Amino acid sequence: MKYNITFSYGANIHLGTCVVTAQDDTSMTNYYNSTESGYTDFTTLDLNVGEKLYVTYDKRNIFFARISAIAANSITLSSNPGQVIHNRVLTKGHISPYVRRTPYLYSYPCSNYCGASLSKKGENFSVYTESNPIYSDATHTETNSVISLYFLKGNNVEEIKVEVKVGSESSAIRDFQKILRLEKDVNFMSEIKKINKDVIGINSITASNKSKLY
Repeated sequence: MKYNITFSYGANIHLGTCVVTAQDDTSMTNYYNSTESGYTDFTTLDLNVGEKLYVTYDKRNIFFARISAIAANSITLSSNPGQVIHNRVLTKGHISPYVRRTPYLYSYPCSNYCGASLSKKGENFSVYTESNPIYSDATHTETNSVISLYFLKGNNVEEIKVEVKVGSESSAIRDFQKILRLEKDVNFMSEIKKINKDVIGINSITASNKSKLY
């Protein structure tokens, strides 16, 4: 019996933990500073000017503004966020905004897998000032890596780019190959998260410009 593997991506993009200082403040900023682990660099997210921002309130999607400009530590809003959003900051200390996206689904026979590669190597380093050698005061940078998984589709090869934590590239590929050997239909994110917590998610699925890998 032939089994399939399903990939899904393009769901909501979460902007992390954010704040606005007033109901008429059109600058939304990070709750964390750039040296803290909870910090999100907005320029690294797949965001576009004009997209709508939402928060969840009483299990409902609440729209409050569009994106007018994107910087590393701030998002410029197209309009005032309003009293509901600012009240959430006052009561909880922050908001957790997101952009809603339509998810995409792709499915391939497991037997059509034809290899993997490292597309982008992440970085992990710290920078100290000359006068202050204390680790907690240094600037710490960590970016994720991207691996590519290849599947035959007709006469072409399609590429699935998967974001993983830096340093876990080889183990992520090995664990992915393990789930392909499961004798059942597989949902990629559901199965890979059971055995490898360093897999972040799918970045993109594109038709490769290659008709074969080797």
